[in-house]
Amino acid sequence: MKVRIKTPDNEPLFYETPWACWFDFKCVWEHIFEPGEFKLVETWTVVEVPVWHVLQIVPRSSTYKKHWLIQVNSVWIIDRDYAWDNDTIKFPYMNMSWQRQIIEDGTRIWQGLLVKIEKADFEVVESMWNKDRGGFWTTWTKENLTTKQEIKTKKITIKDSSWVFLKEIDVRVWENLLRQIQDAWIDIPYACSNGICWACMCTIETGGEALKKDLLMEPGLPLAEEEILTCVWWLNKEVLEHDPNREIILQTFY
Repeated sequence: MKVRIKTPDNEPLFYETPWACWFDFKCVWEHIFEPGEFKLVETWTVVEVPVWHVLQIVPRSSTYKKHWLIQVNSVWIIDRDYAWDNDTIKFPYMNMSWQRQIIEDGTRIWQGLLVKIEKADFEVVESMWNKDRGGFWTTWTKENLTTKQEIKTKKITIKDSSWVFLKEIDVRVWENLLRQIQDAWIDIPYACSNGICWACMCTIETGGEALKKDLLMEPGLPLAEEEILTCVWWLNKEVLEHDPNREIILQTFY
């Protein structure tokens, strides 16, 4: 497959090995990144992407290890429209270290991949008529489907910081408490959504045994026995199966 390119040294892009699927881009000139600095690194290279293909560009696997640089847009997607003489490929990098990083002229710190695509013919419908897998933050597994069909929902009472009743909401077993409290239009703050920042903390008035922590890391600060972080707390399916009428009351801090 022939691909037209324009490079500053009139040399073609290259694959490092005979079996490599990614081709490398070289840094043009020396670039200096101060700690925390963001800048666009110019390659002065233009690629005319073939018809029905897309060019994906990402950092090399060693870029962060060697230079502490992160490409801030994760993956750059280039289509055939971006192929004028001034449509050069630039890399948005940020120095994540506390030290100055120097990228020498000719350093290979990017790689590109040409991927064949198909054009979609979109059909607008009123309903997808597919099985519900639980929405965002869920995984399509047999366990999830079984849980949704068998347990469904549990009513939880939410009170404000003065223990005044706010609302009774139906909480789904397969989803964290924070998202469902927000879906019920209850104003509860949040930030990290990973159980670290404490922003979404609530106090348990009753029913704590029917809640469980789904957390890969410990909170940033220790919690009291009656405190939970709603972003990483769920209903405890096993407890509710044996005691489906157990009352659960939570108090927000706001």
